Amino acid sequence: MFFTLNETSVRWDCSIADIAGWAAAGKLKIRTGIALVLCGTVPVAGCVILSAMELLPLFRRNGTGPSEGMMRRIMPPDSTEWLIITEPAGGIAVAVADMLILAEDVSAFEDENDMVRKPWLSTQPRTISS
Repeated sequence: MFFTLNETSVRWDCSIADIAGWAAAGKLKIRTGIALVLCGTVPVAGCVILSAMELLPLFRRNGTGPSEGMMRRIMPPDSTEWLIITEPAGGIAVAVADMLILAEDVSAFEDENDMVRKPWLSTQPRTISS
């Protein structure tokens, strides 16, 4: 159902920074699951889309970035508008390890960009002959 950013970077033979760049350009959506927060008077929980640009320090190519960052804006999957988290006041911590891309988005991105799928990481069952 989902790929982590690390799994996707191995699958595509690229860095997590590349994936974050594609997400910042609107070509991918990075998601995570959150506990209940308030965005004004709107309660939001569960799967949300994250702003890659807001979490940019996490994706430094030289590996010096922190492993988690503070998210202050989120987008519910059924929305096109960013919501500002008002409670908790400082936003929520999100770890790189908890960031996901839908498997169908990974496949669609591969199709759109003529990427060769690595058979050992395919979403299809693998058979081994002896």
